[in-house]
Amino acid sequence: MTILGATTPARVGATVLKAASKGGRLLKPLRGELVRLAGDAVDGEALRATVTLARAGDLAAACATLTGVLRPAPLATLRTAAADLLGIVAKAQGYRATADVLKLWTSAADMGRFTRLSARFGRGSGASSPCSAPRR
Repeated sequence: MTILGATTPARVGATVLKAASKGGRLLKPLRGELVRLAGDAVDGEALRATVTLARAGDLAAACATLTGVLRPAPLATLRTAAADLLGIVAKAQGYRATADVLKLWTSAADMGRFTRLSARFGRGSGASSPCSAPRR
């Protein structure tokens, strides 16, 4: 079954972040922050309890504890970072500028700052990256 709209900016952004990480294009501080946020998003105790209950065959209790495995705040930060990457910067500046910006982002806060600049000044302004020249 295919769900229309399943390829959201957050999902595409997450894919770009993953590819950039594998390609060595993410700076170490940003990579570290994203890894930390991903780790913070999972409640290890709730996950262990869910697995223990599932192994014991108590699926109803396992399903009930499963709802507490993901923490909303770090997950929202990750989703926002991914959505900012392609949802705003790529649409306003293009994919080349997005790749340029990846070379400069050192934190999720940087992502937000560059995104706001990009949205404010628009395509071709070079606002997504101080190093990229305006395109004509």
